[in-house]
Amino acid sequence: MNLGNESEIVEVKKSTSLLKKGIKSMVAILNKHNEGTLFFGINDDGDIVGQDIFNSTIRDISKHIKDYVQPMIYPEIKRIPIENSQKEYIRVRFAGDCQPYSYKSKFYLRIATSDSKMSEKDIRYQIRPIEKNTFIYPYEHRLTIGNFGIYNIHPKAEIEKLLKNLWEEIFSTDLLPFERCLTIGNEISLSIEYLVTVKDYLSSSEKYFLSLFLSNYNTKIVAE
Repeated sequence: MNLGNESEIVEVKKSTSLLKKGIKSMVAILNKHNEGTLFFGINDDGDIVGQDIFNSTIRDISKHIKDYVQPMIYPEIKRIPIENSQKEYIRVRFAGDCQPYSYKSKFYLRIATSDSKMSEKDIRYQIRPIEKNTFIYPYEHRLTIGNFGIYNIHPKAEIEKLLKNLWEEIFSTDLLPFERCLTIGNEISLSIEYLVTVKDYLSSSEKYFLSLFLSNYNTKIVAE
């Protein structure tokens, strides 16, 4: 049985030994098309070859996606039996509209059946200003922090809870925890004093995303 060739929204891998390359392709597809399908147990010609699949195999895929893809996505992972065979293959359906997505803090874009590393220009295009106080995020309602606008995918959630969830999905790292970086009272404010103490220890990825945030909060801070 043949499932056809790879495309801009379909990626095939012969086995889960190529899990890392498969997830990188998943991110590349998400950044261009918002949704796609990844198969394990299919060769490059589209033929179903299958593999031995255990419950731990599915857990490993799920954990790898959870640990290394940001913002978080929730794919459908299904093991599919092969007729007249003891082997199975895996279908991973995924979707998301919170671009840009990263895999191990790197960003990729699907071009034909290849996954190209995104340039800084590509990344900025996906997080781009459409007016002074607004940045495009695929959410239904806007929440503004300083001059930084984002959209609320949970319109009924309390602002503090929503903001914390969004920060942890998009920005949070060991050095940039929500509780230390933002203060919520009558107004939402950045804890600049804390950020100054850790700025020399941030990774390039942390610095980049923080700079995107700060450049729309206070131009002077970025320069410092």
